[in-house]
Amino acid sequence: MQWLDKIKSLLNNKKVLEEHFLAVIFKEKTIKAVLWREKEGQVSVLDTSAVSSEKNLEETDEETLIKLTDQAIGLAEKTLPPNVKTAKTIFGLPDWWVEDTSIKKEYSAKIKKIARELELTALGFVVIPEAISHLLTLEEGMPPTVLLVGIGENMLSVTLVRSGRIEAAKNEVKGGKNDSTTCAAIIKSFGDIEILPSRILLFDGDLSLEEAKQEFISYQWTRELPFLHFPKIDILPKDSDAKAVISGAAQELGFSYEEEAPAAKTKAEEQKPKDKEEERKENETFGFVKEQDISQTITSQEVRLEEEPEENDIEEEKNVQVSQPIFSASVFSAIIAAAGGFLTTFWQWQKGSFKLLIIGIFLPFIILLAGFFFVPSAAITLYPQTQVLEKDVDIAIDTNATSVNREERRIPAEPLGIKQEGEKTSKTTGKKTIGEKAKGEVTIYNYTENKKIFAKGTVLLSENSLSFTLDDEVTVASKAAFALAPTSTKAKVTAAQIGEEGNLPSNTNFPFKDFPTSSYFAKNETALSGGTKREVVAVSKEDLDNLLKTLTEELLSRAKEQLAAGSKDQRLIDIDIKEELISKEFNKKIDEETENVSLKLAINFTTLAYKDGDLLEVIGSEIEKDVPSSFIWQKDKFETSVKSIGKEKTGIRTLTMHYKATLIPNLDTGQIKKAVLGKSKKAVENYLKSLPLKNFTISQNIVLPSPFNLLPQRSQNLTVKIQVN
Repeated sequence: MQWLDKIKSLLNNKKVLEEHFLAVIFKEKTIKAVLWREKEGQVSVLDTSAVSSEKNLEETDEETLIKLTDQAIGLAEKTLPPNVKTAKTIFGLPDWWVEDTSIKKEYSAKIKKIARELELTALGFVVIPEAISHLLTLEEGMPPTVLLVGIGENMLSVTLVRSGRIEAAKNEVKGGKNDSTTCAAIIKSFGDIEILPSRILLFDGDLSLEEAKQEFISYQWTRELPFLHFPKIDILPKDSDAKAVISGAAQELGFSYEEEAPAAKTKAEEQKPKDKEEERKENETFGFVKEQDISQTITSQEVRLEEEPEENDIEEEKNVQVSQPIFSASVFSAIIAAAGGFLTTFWQWQKGSFKLLIIGIFLPFIILLAGFFFVPSAAITLYPQTQVLEKDVDIAIDTNATSVNREERRIPAEPLGIKQEGEKTSKTTGKKTIGEKAKGEVTIYNYTENKKIFAKGTVLLSENSLSFTLDDEVTVASKAAFALAPTSTKAKVTAAQIGEEGNLPSNTNFPFKDFPTSSYFAKNETALSGGTKREVVAVSKEDLDNLLKTLTEELLSRAKEQLAAGSKDQRLIDIDIKEELISKEFNKKIDEETENVSLKLAINFTTLAYKDGDLLEVIGSEIEKDVPSSFIWQKDKFETSVKSIGKEKTGIRTLTMHYKATLIPNLDTGQIKKAVLGKSKKAVENYLKSLPLKNFTISQNIVLPSPFNLLPQRSQNLTVKIQVN
């Protein structure tokens, strides 16, 4: 059987060739260089580097751009094997560098000079949002419907992608506005759009976008824009822009992109030549001109990298995605090995020249027939048209019930409670003025012929309207009859208010508040002193209220987590958890001077819980009443939320629940499988287009020319599955 070994060695003996390429990606202030390699039809990234500019690249002069690009390429080429040079380059461009299908003149001139000065052969260019759309198609298995939001330091771009097609794209300078507001303004400028995608993807490749994501989550998208519901906000992984550029370029150059180490190219891929005209058109569609340096033609006729091959809308013509052939040498080897076993047995059974005749006539036929029947396999994935059924329904939860009552929509409930204790300290924000009152001695004069007793606390006024009080009771003797001079006595006084204002100089007159100056008045011989005033931080009522509120919320959140963890198959009614205060202790009082105030708090939380299975049983029966006969509802695509809760009456509370169920057509995969077995791919496509589907994919391990391109004959070699996004 040496001839079999020779055939196997020929199948496995393949010269390994590899070629290195560059990708240069221009961002707002960053130039990124990616070194990638093609080996046996597989593409892998070897290294990535980036350099930043102090100014936007649009404002950077050509010489600086050339220098920065050279630095980025130099860093990426550090891993390049010795004596290997790179020249073939693709360019990744922001969407505001491109207008219609051409690079804007001011940027094409710069790219042309960069390519010339750095001796680069420009294969084409990629618009980054379009490349990302194409990458999502490859990764998710179907064309995406999404809003792509590129967030830079000063620029923000929005690309509306629907079923893999770019419907609208625009960028804008943020001008001090936050990212979500700028994004909303751009979307409004798109004009009359009936429904926006329910998914927003943020990308940049350089910046951390977590803060932007939180800002987008807090924005009221459904208030002014036509979203059916609040969109899901996600962030593309870092370097998605580079990955998108490389994967798009790899496909259009006829390669296969691999994130890991490159794998061997398949035999069928090697043997399947492309029509030259078809290859030229395919490459030009994505902005590539094979064997031609576009830097020489970039100003005369620009080509553009689309995000993916043109696809028809499902409403007009179902989108068909067929995988590349995977007919490898190992398949032939398996067939040859099987035939070899047969020949060995036949050789032992009969001698003579007759065996050679039989082998020559029947063996090729047997091998082809066995291969045609056993080797082909295919997988069909159906993406059905979906409907959403939404409704509000009242559910009674009863702590006295032990079983579900569908007719009364009643389910059992269990009371749950937990005690939570905690302590928290916060900064004080109150202000308080403290200080000392001015004190001193005055002389009181009595001009009357009667003795006068002044009670403690009697008020005297100063010339600047400050109030002072007597520290003790004071008696002043009467004036002698017909005497001109008044009688007098010394007395201690204290200012009514704190502060330096009470430090009055000597010889200040102090009339009494309640007595005429013609009868009594006072005067100080020495200055009053000791008055001070300053402002300090103290506890305010708001400080105590805010601390109590914050700590209560923290204890409530902790209670919800612990209650949920302790009831695995139950759902808590968390919109109406009751709180019973056990103890509350502040370490400071209102107006007390301090920079921090602490609170010790203990609360008992109680609520009700019910089983998900019980709720599903009741609401499921309600959904089934409204599901059309030709549809079924997906229990794994079922959402509920509590809108409101009524007051308790004899252990029963009424929940107003909102449910949303996903309905899909009632497709019989077994019947579909029988209908397509052994049929041509074209006939299968036409059949599937007649079904209520958004999309479908057909993956074959062997793709033959028409009319021999048939789906497997054996049921075991064909799978049909339904996937709902």
